[in-house]
Amino acid sequence: MRILLVDDSALARGILKVGLEQAGFQVVGLASNGQTGYELARDLVPDVVIMDINMPVMDGLTATQKIMSDCPVPIIVFSSQLDGPASFSAIANGAIDIMHKPSIAEYNNPVFIEEFRKKIIAASEAKRIFFSGSGFSSPGRAVSAHDRAGTIGLVVMGASTGGPVAVSEILAALGPELGSGIVLVQHLECGFDASYAEWLQGQTRLKVSLASEGPVPGPGCVMIAPVGVHTVISGNSIQLEDSDPLFNQKPAVDKLFSSAAAVYGSRLLGILLTGMGSDGAAGCADIIRCGGYTLVQNKETASVFGMPKAAIELQAASEVLSLSDIPARIRTLCGGFPL
Repeated sequence: MRILLVDDSALARGILKVGLEQAGFQVVGLASNGQTGYELARDLVPDVVIMDINMPVMDGLTATQKIMSDCPVPIIVFSSQLDGPASFSAIANGAIDIMHKPSIAEYNNPVFIEEFRKKIIAASEAKRIFFSGSGFSSPGRAVSAHDRAGTIGLVVMGASTGGPVAVSEILAALGPELGSGIVLVQHLECGFDASYAEWLQGQTRLKVSLASEGPVPGPGCVMIAPVGVHTVISGNSIQLEDSDPLFNQKPAVDKLFSSAAAVYGSRLLGILLTGMGSDGAAGCADIIRCGGYTLVQNKETASVFGMPKAAIELQAASEVLSLSDIPARIRTLCGGFPL
């Protein structure tokens, strides 16, 4: 796999190049600023670009936007900015994922290299999406979305690679009149959850916050599962559970979905979006088994089809929809109240 590294630190570039090559990747280009990174991405057509944010000449946000406009290729933002939404601005500009930039002393850490390897592989499977605006229903479901209109008491949502943009597209199309609250698990690097919630708040009229122990979110509100604990539903309340990771994820989508299904039954809507692996598939199956309803993103609009595909293969998708069709279905199922 061919990698382009864009970082203004010569030391960082050198150490990362060695680590990535030892992990089996081919580093085909090195750039010290966004302008050079853009030019190399255009000329070399790498499989994945690793992009720093703060650089001279042209920053990573602008370079990401130019690359995705002129010569699209999967981009991973490599950022130390944990306390602000800049990294997610790069996601809005077209980057596929974010990875926390550790201290240079950690670059040779085998755990870091392995996590980086997984991120790169997931990014390489992503594709640039052109929304078709059409979906299709999964066959064999006896109860339609129309029959369920206005019956949903809680929405649970899960996403991984490619998820920040997909989630923002959905939430941007929903308003505070939405008749149900939403709890979201987005697989994120440790430390990015607060800045993700801050960035997401700027994309929607819904009220967005990090989840904490207490009541589930009310109508028109979204709670983001914090990184480092599982977010589960128990007795109409949110609990933060410090148990082992599931699918190497903490929080895990399955933990949220399955616990919510046991409480809400037929009044639960589960939404599974883009991501690598199978987290959320078993949770969707539990939602169906308990009488709930699931919406799964289709292959044509999912950056990475792994998680949705796993749910579909388990016959755990009530409907398989394009990303652009999901908000309207949410509004139908959740109903609303006058502002």
